[in-house]
Amino acid sequence: LYVDFFILGFFVSSWDLGVYAEASILARFFLLVPVSIKPIFRHRYTLMTAQGEFQRASLTFHRTTKIMFYLQSLLALFILLHFPEVLHTFYHTRGEELLSYKLFAVLVPGLIFFAAVTSQESVYEAREQISALKKLALGIAVINIMLNIYLVPFAGVFGAAAATMISMLTYFLVFDLYLDKTHKIKKMSYLLAGAGVYLIYMLMRTLNFGLIIDLLLSPVILFLLFAFMGF
Repeated sequence: LYVDFFILGFFVSSWDLGVYAEASILARFFLLVPVSIKPIFRHRYTLMTAQGEFQRASLTFHRTTKIMFYLQSLLALFILLHFPEVLHTFYHTRGEELLSYKLFAVLVPGLIFFAAVTSQESVYEAREQISALKKLALGIAVINIMLNIYLVPFAGVFGAAAATMISMLTYFLVFDLYLDKTHKIKKMSYLLAGAGVYLIYMLMRTLNFGLIIDLLLSPVILFLLFAFMGF
């Protein structure tokens, strides 16, 4: 998913590339927790599979995927609502905040879906389907490269952001392609939940409660929405 930096270097100025890197690296912060906890899931899924607890493994898979989606959605919601403050915490900016925000907003939809499933890749390892996981990774890599080559010359940094977002969303959609029926993800419920996150963002941005209130209120509102949706 880092091929966008390489391709962008041929078509945009160093300033635009720097702004894109700023937004992109901040967006990839979402992957810190999912990637970090992969060894935990690898141990759990391998142990449950070895003990023949397939139903338990399936329930754990679905539950943890939804929890990760909730946490990533919450993080996205807070960063979008207070993007300038978050940006200034990590970077010394020079007037590029609006462009950086727009790029981040393009990347976020793909990130919250991708982050929800990337931590669950260990289920393939536990079921000894590593070759299937490799096929998925290779397929997404090819799609990402082709999208970047096609979109970057026409849309610059926004083309790269769109290519990355589409690639991550595609990975979510095909993640369970080689898994059995008990591990199939109800993708429509996730997509509806994502739409709900967007509606909450629009509502809270309009009401503009402030940083502290948003920090306290957004977990509750998001949880209640997901509960009401049966998610």
